[in-house]
Order: sequence, then C-alpha cells, then structure tokens
Amino acid sequence: MTIFNNKVANKYDAYFDTKKGRYVWQVETDLMNQLIDIERGMRVLEIGSGTGIYSIPFAQQGCIVTGIDISDEMLEIARQKVIDQQLNLNFIHMDANALHFSENTFDRIYSMGVLDFVDDLEHAFEQAYRVLKPGGKISIAVVNRDSAWGKRYMDPEYNKGKVYAHARFKNLDELMRIHPEEIIGSGECLFVPPDAEESEFTLENESVMSDNAGGWINVVWQKKEG
Repeated sequence: MTIFNNKVANKYDAYFDTKKGRYVWQVETDLMNQLIDIERGMRVLEIGSGTGIYSIPFAQQGCIVTGIDISDEMLEIARQKVIDQQLNLNFIHMDANALHFSENTFDRIYSMGVLDFVDDLEHAFEQAYRVLKPGGKISIAVVNRDSAWGKRYMDPEYNKGKVYAHARFKNLDELMRIHPEEIIGSGECLFVPPDAEESEFTLENESVMSDNAGGWINVVWQKKEG
C-alpha cells in the first residue's frame, strides 16, 4: 500500500492553495525551470507525478507529458484534472524502481521530492537514465536534509503520522555523487524557514534570506551522446 493514500491525496492540493503552499510551488518550479530547459513538443516524463501540479503546466505549454506514480488515489485526482482541462497528458501507475519504457524514449525527465521516498536512489536514477535519450536531461529535486526544512521533517514529534516519517532525506553532496561527470547544474531554494509566519512566505523574503541553507535542492544531469 502506498503511503500517499486517500487521506493524503484528498488534502494534497489544498496545501498548495495556501499562501505558504503557493510560495513553495513557485520557488521550486522557478528553480527547476532555471536549470532544465523544457520546450514545446518535447517528450517529458515526471517521476512521481502525484496530482499533476508540476506536469500539467508543461502539458499546457505543448509538451508530450507522461506522469507516473504508485498512488492510485493521487492518479485519480490527476486524471480528472486532465479530463476537465482537455489536456494531452498520460498518467500511468508505475514504480520509479521499474520503468516500463523503452530505452532512449524521453527528452527530459524530472522528479520533484518523490525520490526522498525510494530505498535506493541510485537504482531509481539508473532507471530514469536508461529511458532518457542521449543528450537529454534529468532533473532531480529533493528536500535538503541539512536545512531547517529537512530538520523539521526529520523531527519524530513533527512527522508522527505524516508521510515524512517514511522519507530518506539527502543533501547536495549525496545527489552529486551520482554520475558526477554528467552533472551540468545544481541549485537550491526555499530559504524562508518552515516555522515562519504565513505572511513571511514571499519571493522578496526568498531573496533576503538566501544566506540560509535552502530547504530544496535540485541537480541536473545531461546524458552523454553515443
């Protein structure tokens, strides 16, 4: 059974409707867009697509998007959005540890916070690498274990009964040990600490507080040609 069950799925989008949630989505998305160039017509795979909050904007921009997830509850919500918005976006029940796609299928692959929950990050990466076209790019973003956000999510009192209790958080050094010769960029964001007042979650404060360790880290690789 997936940890992203009905209880989690049904309130997932509601978080991103709050001021804090909108801030989190915006800074995470902005960072990924700075690091990986996704263009109209590209074949794009999102690993751990959830309710589609990251993949739907790419479909709206004209990308050929596939989203995979192991949570039927999350996929049901995502598929309803596709129907409502009449988008060309395919959501499939599939495990990141066993991607059932042919080699060299996708131009771009990305994952937003989902690989915090895999047992073997390197194995999941190799699965993505296999189905990426030569010259294609992979973007992996996760919670930074060494940040205030990471410490909050690792606090047993805080994460009791929450999905974070099942996570295996990483830091930037751990991500950059994977295929280091093919890394072409990295960055961090989410500098406003998680215990800040709701009013403090602004893009202005994101800049002002940038001396903090970012709660979100993102690394991009480019697959070698040939």
